[in-house]
Amino acid sequence: MSRARMIYEELTKGDGDARWERIERLVTDRETESLWLDFKEVRQPTALPNEDYLKDKLARAISGYANTEGGVLVYGIYAKDGKKGEPDAAEKITPIEKPGRFRAALEKLAVTLTDPVVGGI
Repeated sequence: MSRARMIYEELTKGDGDARWERIERLVTDRETESLWLDFKEVRQPTALPNEDYLKDKLARAISGYANTEGGVLVYGIYAKDGKKGEPDAAEKITPIEKPGRFRAALEKLAVTLTDPVVGGI
């Protein structure tokens, strides 16, 4: 199992409360970004991923992960810049008001951002 798959499985197992606790722990533990884990801030709770700043970040992440063994994007967490030479670390949760709607829009958009289309998103 790839490192990205292990991170994904850990974050998504269990019920909603357990998953939320793990997301909160990313922030309280100041988890750092890595080759397999990236945090994306959502500036407005009602934002959708087709807004330019989110669309650009998604396209870059998909391209980057397509050239490696994959990775996990966690939307709704602001990562503070690390000191020079250090990775960014989870700083705060930036909630998404309608996560189901956000996810549906994200999945629809993802297949339009690369050519060829990257599968398994």
